Amino acid sequence: MAMQKHKRERLESRGWKVGTVDEFLDLTSEESRVAKMESADTSVSLDLLIRSLLALGVTNRQVAAVLANA
Repeated sequence: MAMQKHKRERLESRGWKVGTVDEFLDLTSEESRVAKMESADTSVSLDLLIRSLLALGVTNRQVAAVLANA
């Protein structure tokens, strides 16, 4: 949900800095994706979750076993 333009302009004119959580926390794109996964963000795809597991060293067989039991 984006902030209304007039509200953003009013805040910035009063000295507030408006940005994203990622900018505030200085997260890399990878850290941002992990944060979304940890918070169960609905924009995270199953593909991203599986690719993350494989990158961490989980085998295809292990992923398949988990999915078979779901």
